[in-house]
Amino acid sequence: MPTVPFAAFFASWVDRTREEFLAEVRAPHLVLPRLPLAGEAEPPDAATERVDPARTVAYWDLQVLVPLLPAADAAPISIGRGSDNDVVVADARVSKVQAYLERRDDEWRVLDAGSTNGTRADLQRVPTERGVAVRSGTRIRLAEAIDVVFFEPEGLLGVLERVRRARVSTEVPPPDFEVRS
Repeated sequence: MPTVPFAAFFASWVDRTREEFLAEVRAPHLVLPRLPLAGEAEPPDAATERVDPARTVAYWDLQVLVPLLPAADAAPISIGRGSDNDVVVADARVSKVQAYLERRDDEWRVLDAGSTNGTRADLQRVPTERGVAVRSGTRIRLAEAIDVVFFEPEGLLGVLERVRRARVSTEVPPPDFEVRS
């Protein structure tokens, strides 16, 4: 699945209305970290976001979005370090196939793929068979190492609005970016 730098996504939607966004962005997205280099921003916690908008902007500018576009046959979306996964996470601690996201009975669920180091959804261990329901903002921890966050379109719009307010209050311009598919 294609990835889009958060800054590029933000730049393409910053001047659009809520209605335009929700009419065009229908698929949920996963937010993955672009693994930070030494000295780059750490994830902001809720208290810090209110106090230091610059940190919020710096953190989100390091993220990558993956739209979850399930195949027509509704096959689960695979996540892992193997190059044949739908969502590839380049970290040695993550299993070749770590987890699956699937749409079941009008809800999204994450299932562990029998991985070596396990999968958690908001700190709850994810079982292999039935999985755990996810909603906007659910943090999925892969192999006790990498956090990805699931967002429905409404939740992703909330993130964009929060980053827009933080960027305006700090006058931080979006970084230069390059979109690759």
